[in-house]
Amino acid sequence: MDSNQLIVKPSTYLKDKSQLPPHITYKQYVNLRESVIKHWEQKKKFSENYVKIVNRDLLLIDYMWETGGRIGDIVNITFKDFEGRLLNLYTKKRKKSIVLDISPELYGDTLNYMRKFKVEETQLLFPITIQRAWQIIRQYAVDINFPRALKMWKSGKEKITTLRPHLFRHGMAIHLLNQNVRIEVISARLGHSNIKITMDMYLKVTPEIQHLHLQNVQWR
Repeated sequence: MDSNQLIVKPSTYLKDKSQLPPHITYKQYVNLRESVIKHWEQKKKFSENYVKIVNRDLLLIDYMWETGGRIGDIVNITFKDFEGRLLNLYTKKRKKSIVLDISPELYGDTLNYMRKFKVEETQLLFPITIQRAWQIIRQYAVDINFPRALKMWKSGKEKITTLRPHLFRHGMAIHLLNQNVRIEVISARLGHSNIKITMDMYLKVTPEIQHLHLQNVQWR
């Protein structure tokens, strides 16, 4: 069934903002990409090496946003992990690969990056450590004044934090829910072992939601 034909769209029963896990929003993702370019323009460094760094960091942010993958898995991606636009992302936590459908834009950017900077199919797209990837994200987060105080989704109490890779994972899921992508698809994309994990994290089922779902059920 097409998402437009759903009786109750996923965005209808998305949790309130205060109950959601800390996450990066679409607008913050866009601002973060812009901050990469501004950061290096201010430094006035335009050598080929720095141009490669800019393109690498933009691509890294795009992969984190679109795949929802853990940073340790993303830094191990090579082009050999692709079958057309399907990315077989190996997850260390689950010790298995998740098959992800990649957008034409991200796939095209990946090919252009490899072609422009002579990255071989067997080479890592991001030959950096997990620690360095964290540093990259924090560096650009400072430039956009990413909010440092975020409500923790379990306790509801304020905790001082800053932008970190895992917020992209939650951000992707919430972004897809807001566009009415089915929860089963999002759960599979996140690599959750059980759809209940995904539902408990992002959705709320109120009596009103139950009524909307059940109103066309034939009981007798």
